[in-house]
Amino acid sequence: MSRIQILRNGEDTPFTKPMKRALLRDARLSYGARGLFAMLWDFPSDWVFYSSHIVGMSPCGMTQLKSYLKELRNIGAIKILPKQLSNEEAIALNKVSQKNYRAGQITGKQWILNNPDYWAIETSLSSANNADQQNPPKDRFSTCRQSQASETPSIGESTPKVLQLEGSANIRPLLQDNEVAKNPSGSTDYIFPKQLTSQEREIAKPQLEVIDSALAQAVLDELAARLNANKVTGAPLSYLRSLITRANTGQFLPEAGVRVAAAREQAKLVQLKKAAEVIKPSNPSEIPKHLAAMHQVLGRKSTTNTNQKD
Repeated sequence: MSRIQILRNGEDTPFTKPMKRALLRDARLSYGARGLFAMLWDFPSDWVFYSSHIVGMSPCGMTQLKSYLKELRNIGAIKILPKQLSNEEAIALNKVSQKNYRAGQITGKQWILNNPDYWAIETSLSSANNADQQNPPKDRFSTCRQSQASETPSIGESTPKVLQLEGSANIRPLLQDNEVAKNPSGSTDYIFPKQLTSQEREIAKPQLEVIDSALAQAVLDELAARLNANKVTGAPLSYLRSLITRANTGQFLPEAGVRVAAAREQAKLVQLKKAAEVIKPSNPSEIPKHLAAMHQVLGRKSTTNTNQKD
């Protein structure tokens, strides 16, 4: 079982600052996923632990924990990446361990938490308001949340300040992979080498589930690089299984696959630059058309009705 390191994307939140209310009311997440993120956000930055520690702190099992993590990843609340050793870390470990460590070697995972200020969407407490939100008015973009009274109001009003697009039930970051965005079920979509047949891909999917999806993609990139260079003499699936075994034991070190991943990221940057060239509208009523144009450049379908007239 690999070690996990907690990192925060952005400025650290002071311990005395209240938890974002929108996080606790985000209807896109189950109650378990909301509680998991709240607990992880309370951990100190750079905290290192094992997933069994999280499971031991709640009645849920490992399968349920993975389900909560998938919910959080789908909306951009958390990002899971492989933890690679730096040159200094490898030298320090070699001094105190009998094993031989190398720079770039994967020794665990990093859970990068994104601040709820940037992704959380608050759901109204009122059932009447919730019914209205099922068919919300379009062409409206609000930079703050209006205070809404519940059916059984208590003392205090909701604190304003959440950036949200009214009319969209699920706002996902534009940087999200197109392959994941196209999959409504939320299951992991890997980017396989073009040399693999559709049957081989279906066989490989359950084998990749034993490791984290970010690490699995690094394994597939390594396989793609070896196949492109004609370095795989046997069956591609056999070589893939050997890479998965090395990844499970912490012996996997990305080499040629790094260039494959870099080329894919470069292609994404080119797409984002094209999207940035779309002129930003000055009129708020033109924002849905602007977003639809950006989604078209990024290869995604817009959920906003661009043909609606004011």
